This record gives sequence, structure tokens and C-alpha cells, in this order.
Amino acid sequence: MYVYELFFSQASNAFLAQRIASINAMSAVCESTGADIHEVIHTSHTRLRVLYIVLTREETANKLRYCISYMNEPAMQVASAIGSDSRIGSEFLHVGPGFGGKCFHKDLRSLIYLCECMGQPEVASYWQSILDINDFQRRRFSCGIVNTLFSTVTNKCLAVLGFAYKNDTRDTSESPSIGVCKQLLDEGAILNIYDPEVSKDQILQDLLDRSIGQDKAVKRLVVHDDAYSAAENCHALVFCTEWSEFQDLDYNRLYGSMKKPAFLFDGRSFLDHEKLRNIGFDVRTIGKRFSRPPVKRMHALSSV
Repeated sequence: MYVYELFFSQASNAFLAQRIASINAMSAVCESTGADIHEVIHTSHTRLRVLYIVLTREETANKLRYCISYMNEPAMQVASAIGSDSRIGSEFLHVGPGFGGKCFHKDLRSLIYLCECMGQPEVASYWQSILDINDFQRRRFSCGIVNTLFSTVTNKCLAVLGFAYKNDTRDTSESPSIGVCKQLLDEGAILNIYDPEVSKDQILQDLLDRSIGQDKAVKRLVVHDDAYSAAENCHALVFCTEWSEFQDLDYNRLYGSMKKPAFLFDGRSFLDHEKLRNIGFDVRTIGKRFSRPPVKRMHALSSV
């Protein structure tokens, strides 16, 4: 009985991870087409939204049925177990740089292993694709930062705000912030990091756990006690966790302390972008593409 309960838990987390991966994949399409991911999620065309949810659920359920059939457990019982999870519904449709936490990754890997052991390589490949999309989303966010900053971040200072894998926790397990920061460090960036809950020791432990030239990395990595000191003389703000306090920051003060042009990358798409653009930030976010504001140029007077 314990085995089935464990599998039900894995199946629920797999469904949730699949939903996050799906909406993150859709965000890439939105950025390419100029659509707004929030309008896609909250569209007034309810039938289209319902169709999207039904199709993704049906596809996921079909993959689970193949796995379940080898365990002699009725598929409907699994569906009932998943359906009883209140999180599966309209929740978990929030874009970001990828999902984190121990449970999703651990349970997906267990499910992949189970499918492979039971001779279901296609089903295993499906679940592996969820992890692949998650990694792709994180890399896409990091590469977008580099490309926006004129294709190089070498010796450029970036303020990374948020390090926990989600808000209201100090847990950094599988946090997408770790991968984003490591990729930026590999590109030669100087990072000022601030998180309201995660300790300096934890941040350093997560980022210096591999040989990327640790002596050089330490010199390019500073953990701050507040967002304002982290942003001082930086080229860009990079938001990786949607802490509520970040919505209440004095962005005029932040903008005034930064190098110009001042870039802002909203990895959670949770800030007031119009307000930030009016202040002067060059804003980039996941799932939405902004048209560039007109540039005011001073023309030299022609000599007569």
C-alpha cells in the first residue's frame, strides 16, 4: 500500500511540474510572437483556456496510464488521487526561470527510472522532456540577460535579487537562481546577491560547489544585506524570486544609483513594468516582449 501512496505522490508532483514546464514553454512562444503570457493565461476566451488545460492533462494522464498498467493498479484510482490534490486546477500557471525544490526533481527522476525499468522508454522520454524544458527555461533566461547586455557581461555588475527557489522560504534546493548565477559567473559577470531569508553561507555554498575557478569566483561574488546596496553601480537588476518586499522597493532610488542604461530583468513577471519603464528602466521579462521606447537624441548644430 505504501508503494502506491508513494507513486500517487510522485504522479501529483509530475503533473504539477508538467504544468509549470508547459506555461514556461508557452512563454517562449509569446516572446517570439509579441503576445503577453498573462493575457494567454487569463484570456476572456474561456473555452480556449479550458481546451489548453484539458489537452495537457489528457496527454499527461495517458503517459501515466502506460506506467500504471504495469503495476496492476487501476488508472482511475491514480486519476482520483491526483484530482484530489487541490493544487491541480487553476494554480501553477505562473511563468518563471524554471521550477525548483527537492520534490519535483526527485519525483520526476524516480518516475523516469520506473518507466525505464518497466520497458517504457517513450514514456520515460516524455517525463525527461519536462526536466529538459525546465533547464532550457533557466538557460534561456540567463542567455537573454547576456544578449541584452550587448552580448557580454564580462566585468559587468549585476544585482541578483532573490535566491530561494520560491518566495516565503529560505530553501534553495534546485533553485533556478543557482543555475542563473553560475551561468553568469561563467560569462565573467560580477554578482551582487540579496535574498531576504537565505543566508550568506548558504548562497556561497550553493555557488561554489564546483571548480569554476573558485578564487576568481569569490572575488566576483558579493552577498548584500539589502537590495539598495546590491544595486549600487550595477548595470542591471535580475529578479529570480518573487518576494513581496521587492514590489515595495523605491525604484527611483534604485535607478538613480545604477549605471546607465539601467536594465531590469523580471524573471517572475510580477512587477509593474509600465511604472518601471516610465522611471527609465529598460525592462525585460519572461513571457512578454516590449517595444522599445523612442530614443531621444541630441543633434549637433551644423556649422554655417
